[in-house]
Amino acid sequence: MRVGVRCDAGRGIGVGHLVRCVALAEELVARGAEVLFLGDLGGVEWARAQLWRRRLSLLPAAAEPARFAAQATALGLGVVVLDRYDLPEGTGAALRGRACPCCT
Repeated sequence: MRVGVRCDAGRGIGVGHLVRCVALAEELVARGAEVLFLGDLGGVEWARAQLWRRRLSLLPAAAEPARFAAQATALGLGVVVLDRYDLPEGTGAALRGRACPCCT
């Protein structure tokens, strides 16, 4: 299974979201999942190194909900973790409304 993790980190928002998502990703990988991070690390090299050391990929996330849902579908993500307080309204609904690649 492919799991997407939507989170950001940076000087203005901190790294707490990333730290907890990396812990979750480590457990998912240990259970056989492939994990892709989608977001922006705000140029914080320490944050990028946390993903690199664990061989976790980082891709830019589409900002608009429908585009993000389409991106998740194109990447074959069966599950998406959303860990950010200020995602655009409708992001979760757009994800729930997409065709799950695991079920098609």
